[in-house]
Amino acid sequence: MKKTTRAITFLTMSAAFVGCTKKDAEPAPMPAEVAAPAAEQPMEAAPAPAPDAAAMPEYTFAQKVEFNDKMKKEVADLQVELDALSAKVNAAMDPVKTEGQAKIKAAGEKLAAAKTTLGQIETSTEATWEAVRNSVKQANTELKESFNQARQWASEKIAP
Repeated sequence: MKKTTRAITFLTMSAAFVGCTKKDAEPAPMPAEVAAPAAEQPMEAAPAPAPDAAAMPEYTFAQKVEFNDKMKKEVADLQVELDALSAKVNAAMDPVKTEGQAKIKAAGEKLAAAKTTLGQIETSTEATWEAVRNSVKQANTELKESFNQARQWASEKIAP
């Protein structure tokens, strides 16, 4: 049941990443693997969305709680996906497993850094808000990049 939940979460996040492109000229085609049951799906890396400064609003100090909630949710979602990816890497053959564990460890370190940075939001003041907000955004971007690199590597090295 836990694997099914993780698979559904992964598919939902993948669909969200695919659907959040700026291609207004033509709609993004629905991938065939999204319609297939989770057990039959090949592991495929979703394209990483380009960081777009305009896509994320500049949260003010008054919106600190909303920003904190949003960032915590993103980090928690990436934690779930990283755990699922880690399980797939741990089930792989030894040479691939060793390399994969290093990639997962790097993403895990970025995850820990992002969680630490999130803790600064609650103690921020109006004077420190901009620096804290930018620090959290940077940590979150680095986490996403590290996770996407690990997921891309896994999709290339580990057979579905």
